[in-house]
Amino acid sequence: MKRRNLLRGAVLAPAAVAVAAPAAAAPAPAPAQYAAPVSDTAAKVAVNTPSFVGAQRASFFDELETKALRALAAVMVPAYNGMPGAVECGVVEFFDFLVSQAPEAKQQLWRTGLHELDSRSLQSHGARFEKLNAQQANAVLEPLKVKWTFYGPREPFAKFLWEARGEMVQATLNSREYAEANTGRRSAAASNYYWRSLD
Repeated sequence: MKRRNLLRGAVLAPAAVAVAAPAAAAPAPAPAQYAAPVSDTAAKVAVNTPSFVGAQRASFFDELETKALRALAAVMVPAYNGMPGAVECGVVEFFDFLVSQAPEAKQQLWRTGLHELDSRSLQSHGARFEKLNAQQANAVLEPLKVKWTFYGPREPFAKFLWEARGEMVQATLNSREYAEANTGRRSAAASNYYWRSLD
C-alpha cells in the first residue's frame, strides 16, 4: 500500500511541477511610478500690477541754471510771427538731456556759461538774467557781437553764447512743435532767428 502511494506520488509530482511552473514564471507586476505628492506649500510667484508712474529722471542743470537757460533761450530764439520759439518747442528740456550726455568739456562749458550769465547780470544790473528786461539782457549778451571767425570766439563766455545760439536755433527748427506750427508756411520763415538783432 505504501509502495503504491509512493509510485502515485512519483507520477503526479512532475505534473504538479508543470502546472505550478507557469504561475511561478509569470513576471512580477512593474512597480508603480513614483509621483511626488502635491504640496500646498509649493513656491508661489507674487504678481504685482504694473505701475505706469516711473521715477522722474534727475535734471542735469540745477534750478538756477535751468532758470538762466530758459531765459537765455527766450532771448536767443523768441516766438515770432506766430511761430513758436525755443521755450515753446521744449528746447530747455532737450538741452538738459543733451548736455547731460555730452563730454565733460561741453558740460563744463555750459555750466560755467550759465553761471557767468547770472554773475554778469548781477554785477551790471543787480538781478539774475531771468529778471532782466530786453535792453539789459542785450547788454549782457554783448559778446555775441564780436566779429565772426571760422573758429569762433576764444573767450569762454563768448564761446558759450555762440554755441548756445547756434544749437538753440537748430533745435527749435528741428522740433516737432515747430514742424507742426510750420505746416502750410514757407520753410524759410524762421531763418531770421539766427540773424535777428537782440533788440
